[in-house]
Amino acid sequence: MVVSPLKTSAHQREGGLASGIVNTVCDGTFTVTVNHRRFSSNKAAGCLLVPEAGDTVLLAILGGKFWILDVLEKSNIETANISFPGSLNLHTGQKLTLSSLAGLTLQTPAKAALVASEMNVKTQSTHVQTSQVKLTAEKADVALTILHQVIERAETYTEWLISKLGRCIRTVREHDEQRSGSYTQRVEGSHVVESENSVHIARKHMAMDAKKIHLG
Repeated sequence: MVVSPLKTSAHQREGGLASGIVNTVCDGTFTVTVNHRRFSSNKAAGCLLVPEAGDTVLLAILGGKFWILDVLEKSNIETANISFPGSLNLHTGQKLTLSSLAGLTLQTPAKAALVASEMNVKTQSTHVQTSQVKLTAEKADVALTILHQVIERAETYTEWLISKLGRCIRTVREHDEQRSGSYTQRVEGSHVVESENSVHIARKHMAMDAKKIHLG
């Protein structure tokens, strides 16, 4: 049960401090017990740590109203919440570090933006799951030891492509087709083509030039 505010003196109405214990929390209003009496209090804008039931808080008494200025002692030291109803900017003139031993989670139902001149990410393992990814860059350097890709469908549009491979093995289960304006294949060693059926069609001209040709 919340009783009427304390009967304070004229000096206390101008400004006084008291400590109490949060009894209940309901819709942003806190019931605080002070000297075995309960008073309805509001959280001051400067008190970012949200008081919870059982916490010891510092109160300011202004004009008969009670404002929670700070949380002096947490009843549950395992969890705490920092809350502000409007937009909040955190600024520092030097380096800012966020550190956690148990984990770090960034969560928002709206858009999230990260703007930096340079970004370094170092992890033992990284897992990214999203419905759509768009990457735009002037230059990308990728160095991988092992790459495993499982792609249902891929479309690549490249103006100029240079690939240098030590060894390449490609397996196509069904159909493999290549279309180009012109096609040149240079092999320094042996070139072997094995198939059950082989068809070569030239609409105008076909030439075979070798020192030795064996057919059949």
